[in-house]
Amino acid sequence: MSASWKRRSSSSPSRSSWFRSIIAADDLQPWKARVLLMFAMTITKDVTEIQQMFEHD
Repeated sequence: MSASWKRRSSSSPSRSSWFRSIIAADDLQPWKARVLLMFAMTITKDVTEIQQMFEHD
């Protein structure tokens, strides 16, 4: 399962920029990953920081 972060852009993102925006949710159930992603995005929009939040137990 992976949770994705959509960049706001007037043009569609390239495939490589979209791939760099994927956040792996590991073994979280989809609804838990969604809640964690919503919470994380209130703190930061940085994909790397959000990924670190998903990696902590």
